[in-house]
Amino acid sequence: MEVWVGDDDLVRRFRQKLTLAIAGAPTAIEQQFELYDFGTKVDIDVPADDEVADLTDLASGRAATLGG
Repeated sequence: MEVWVGDDDLVRRFRQKLTLAIAGAPTAIEQQFELYDFGTKVDIDVPADDEVADLTDLASGRAATLGG
């Protein structure tokens, strides 16, 4: 993992590379996140339970399909 910290001591960017098995197949993932607008007021609508899914089993290789 690489982390960029600004002069204000806040994390501004981080990048990570992961290698894992998804549904039994080796998979490489590279993610990069940019962080900004600290302190900005936000208004978030939380989705209903029927609008979200837990992908833990899929990511760990325990499920062959999204439906389990």
